Amino acid sequence: MIDLAAHEVLFVPSQYRTIQDAIDAVSGPATIMIEPGIYAEKLVVSGKEYLVIESTRLSRRGVVITGGLIVQVSNLYLSGIEIRTNRTARGILANDSKISLQECVVAGNRTDEPFGAGMYCARSNVRIQKSIIAGNTIETRFPECGGAGVSLMHCRAEIAGCSIQANEIYTKGFARGGGIHCDQSHVRFWRSRVTENCIVAGNAEGGGIYIADAEAVQLGGCVISGNSSGSGVFVAGRRDAVEIYSNTVIRQNSPDDVVWRETPQLQSGILTSPADALLSNAIQKTLEADKEHRPRLFAQLVSEIETFMAAHPEERPWTCRIFEGTDGSKIFRGGVGHSLVIDPAGRLWRARSYEDFDTTYDITATSCEIRSLTPRYEQMREYHRRR
Repeated sequence: MIDLAAHEVLFVPSQYRTIQDAIDAVSGPATIMIEPGIYAEKLVVSGKEYLVIESTRLSRRGVVITGGLIVQVSNLYLSGIEIRTNRTARGILANDSKISLQECVVAGNRTDEPFGAGMYCARSNVRIQKSIIAGNTIETRFPECGGAGVSLMHCRAEIAGCSIQANEIYTKGFARGGGIHCDQSHVRFWRSRVTENCIVAGNAEGGGIYIADAEAVQLGGCVISGNSSGSGVFVAGRRDAVEIYSNTVIRQNSPDDVVWRETPQLQSGILTSPADALLSNAIQKTLEADKEHRPRLFAQLVSEIETFMAAHPEERPWTCRIFEGTDGSKIFRGGVGHSLVIDPAGRLWRARSYEDFDTTYDITATSCEIRSLTPRYEQMREYHRRR
């Protein structure tokens, strides 16, 4: 329970010279009032139980922060704030927090990290209202990336009355969610516009919105239009977890307005592929084998699928690379963001190729290659033998 009686009010720059000085001075519930101006600061909010940062114009913009914002294990409310790094950094990074934006702007930010140029939020409660997320860019050599505007992973979020516009991804690899990327999250989109977002990539899914393995997603009263590469809305996972209300307008997206992929697999196309059934059978055969034989058997079956698909060039190419995890596991990594892991005990796990591993890379001027993969089994889903 927050004790509002002890609520502090701090002023920048009349009382504290910088915003970070005011943040560091906060020991309990507080509001930081900031005079309009440009503040060349990279802000870090960590361990704050209840903090409001707002413009003295009372929700009218005028405060511009040019160094970005990091939020860790905090309860933060922003009002009338603009985060604009002029393409030098990510806008907002929030982990294990509650973060709310009211009449804010997150624009003109850039990252070479794989996810979230405007906002990257993980394991957080996120609320964005009457705000603009625009002109943010991912330019990366990582093999997978997504969410140039907003990336939500394991979050509960509400996006209402917002404009997510003209965010872009540039990569030679696989990209998903030019505007918004949602992974294993519970999200409500309401009365918002997702327009003119773009992906330029080797493979693309969801030029406007990408939704994967949703807990529950609702889109009501929205306009999703003019997004290019990978469709306006791309849904990977359970169809019944996503509701698109009739008052939502989805049109003039390229190449499609809405694409559903019911069951994400190790490798799949926008439409079903013969490889999907072959892979499903390979998983079941492997689960029926003795645990010590499973890695070798699955590698053999995957090789057979690759050979079959190579003999059918009219289908979308199917690929799988095999890695050894730092724990001795075997990792079978598909080409569109999904992997299968056989752990040292012989159990099979469905994983997302980026989010479910701690990954290190060897990066040069012309390449980005995986150095090591450490599985995070607590975020994966175990395969079980059919009865």
